[in-house]
Amino acid sequence: MTGGVVFWLIAFAVLVVIEFASLQLLSIWFAAGAFVAMIFAAFDFSLWIQLLVFILVSIVLLACTRPFLKKFLHK
Repeated sequence: MTGGVVFWLIAFAVLVVIEFASLQLLSIWFAAGAFVAMIFAAFDFSLWIQLLVFILVSIVLLACTRPFLKKFLHK
């Protein structure tokens, strides 16, 4: 395993633990972003690409799902 994969794996694990502890849909999108960034790290993409993927995936998932889930969960 490369250092990038280990970093993203740890980030993913920490974010999942935070999500399970809070159950408030606070960090699940960032955990998904870390998971996708970990895949990019496994294929030896540069750190900048990994960070960009992490940010983009996190923002897209947050923007697309949070409003729907908040409306659905508050019924």
